[in-house]
Amino acid sequence: MHLKFYEVLNLLSIAWLLFFSAYLYVTNRGNKHSNFFLASLLLTNALFNLFPLVKNFIVINYSQFIFFLYLAASTGFLFGPFIYFYTKSLTNKDFKLTLNLITHFLPYSISLFYFYFESYIKFLQPYYLTILYSHIFIYIYFSYKNLIQFNRHIKNQFSETYKFHLNRLFIILLVFSALWILDIFLIVQRYFEILPLEYQSLIIYTLFIINLLFAIFIVFDSLSHPELLSISLSKYHTEKYKSSTLNDADKQYYINKLESIMKNGEPYLNANLNIKELSDISEIPVRILSQIINESIGMNFYDYINSHRIEHSKNLLKSKSEKNILEILYDSGFNTKSAFNSAFKKFTKMTPSEFRKNN
Repeated sequence: MHLKFYEVLNLLSIAWLLFFSAYLYVTNRGNKHSNFFLASLLLTNALFNLFPLVKNFIVINYSQFIFFLYLAASTGFLFGPFIYFYTKSLTNKDFKLTLNLITHFLPYSISLFYFYFESYIKFLQPYYLTILYSHIFIYIYFSYKNLIQFNRHIKNQFSETYKFHLNRLFIILLVFSALWILDIFLIVQRYFEILPLEYQSLIIYTLFIINLLFAIFIVFDSLSHPELLSISLSKYHTEKYKSSTLNDADKQYYINKLESIMKNGEPYLNANLNIKELSDISEIPVRILSQIINESIGMNFYDYINSHRIEHSKNLLKSKSEKNILEILYDSGFNTKSAFNSAFKKFTKMTPSEFRKNN
C-alpha cells in the first residue's frame, strides 16, 4: 500500500495528538479540568483526521466507507464544546464539570442518530456542513470573547500580565480558526472550482502541515510549561460603581492621596504589584481604588501602573546613565522587554532607543 505525502503528514500529526492526549488524561500536573478538555480536544482532532485514512488500511466498499465519513463529520461537533470548555477552565478557577455541560453535546448525538439513516443524509450534506461549520465558529467566537474578557479583567487587577499569559490558548484558537477556514475554502473549491486543481492540492498540504506543526507545538510547549495560572473572574469582577456614594470632593481626595503614594513610595517598582497590594499600601479600599483609577483617571490598573513606570524609565534614559535599556526596564518595574517596549511606545509614541537618542 502506497501512502501519499500528505497522508504521511496526517499520520504523524495523529500519532502526536494521540500520544499527548493520553498523557494529559493521566498526568497530575497542572489544572486537571484544563488537561481533560485539552486532551479531549486533541483526541477529537486526531479521530477527525483518522477516519479519512481508514480506506487505505481496510478493504471496504464505498457504501461501508461512507459511514466512517459520517462518523468523522459527527466528531466535528465535539470541537466547539471542548475548545470552549478548555477556555473556560483556564480563565475561571471556579469552572467545574457539571451535568449541564452534557447539553452541549446534543448536536453530536443528534448527528450520530441521523447518520443511521444514511440514504437520507447524503442529500443533506451541503446543509449539514453549513450547520457543522456554523456550530464550530459559534463556539470559537465565544471562546475568543471569554478570553478577551479575561484579559480585560486581569488588566484591572494586576500591574503585569506575563504570568497570566495564555499564549497557548491564543495559538490553539488561532490554529483551529485557520484550519476550519481553510477547510471551508477547500469545500467551496471542490464544489465551484474557483482555483486551478493544483491549488486544491496545495490547500490540502497546507492543512496537514499546519496540523502537524500544531501537534508538535502543543506537546513541547505543554511539557515545558505545564502550569497555566488561572484566576476566578467572579472573584476579581470589576465593580460598576453604580451604587458608589463618592462625590467629586471625595474623588479628588483619593486621587491626591494615590498620586502622593505613587510619587513618594514608588510602589510601581514592584514588578508583581496588584490592586490589593496597592490598596494596602495606600489605605484606600480596593473598590474605591478601582473606581478612582477607572473613572476619574480614565485608565485600567495595568496601564495606570505602567504609566508611572514609563515616567520612571524616561527619567533614567534622560539621566545619561550608563545602564543599558534592559537594566532600565528592570529598574522601572517591568519583567519583560516586550511589555516594556509596548508600554513605552504606547505612552511616548517612540521606542526607548529613539527616546534616549532624542534626549
